Amino acid sequence: MNLAKYDKIHLDPVTIWMSGKSAFEGISAEDRQKLADDFYTALHKELSQDYRLVDQLGPGVMRIQVALTDAKGSSPVMDTISTVMPIGLAISQTKGLITGKPSFVGETQAEAKVTDGTNGQLLAAAIDRRVGGKSVSGTTDSWDDVHAAFEYWAKQLQYRLCTESGRQGC
Repeated sequence: MNLAKYDKIHLDPVTIWMSGKSAFEGISAEDRQKLADDFYTALHKELSQDYRLVDQLGPGVMRIQVALTDAKGSSPVMDTISTVMPIGLAISQTKGLITGKPSFVGETQAEAKVTDGTNGQLLAAAIDRRVGGKSVSGTTDSWDDVHAAFEYWAKQLQYRLCTESGRQGC
C-alpha cells in the first residue's frame, strides 16, 4: 500500500456499533457518545500533526471510519485494592493468566477502515481490542483504561500512516 499520494484526511465521526448482547452493557447513550467523541478527539489530535483534515472527499484524501464495538469501564476501587493487596494481586494475576484480562480493569474494542476519498478503494482495515493493566496510578476514573486505548490507537494509526507514506522521522 503506497499512501504517499495522500496529504489530506476526512475523519468521519466515531460511531458506536452495539452488535453483541454484552457490548456497552450498562453504559448510557450519553456515556457512549462521550466515549465516541473522546476517541474522535484523540484521533484528530494525532492525525492533524501530519495531515490536513478536511470536510470533503476528493483527490489526495483518505477517508477514515472508526467504530467502537465494545467498552467496559474499570472498577477503580477494586482495581486499586487488587493491585496493592498481596492476596488481591495474586487472584487478579491468576485470573489474568487464565482469561487474558486482569480483574477490575477496563477494556475496549474498535474497528477502522481507511479508503480512497475519490473511488472508495480499501487502503487498510483493522480490528483491535485493548485491556487495561494493573497499576496504582491512573485508577481514579473508571474510563482511564479505555482512554489509554484511544490514545494508543490514535498514535498507532498516525505512525502507520506515516511509515506507509514513506516519510522519514516517524
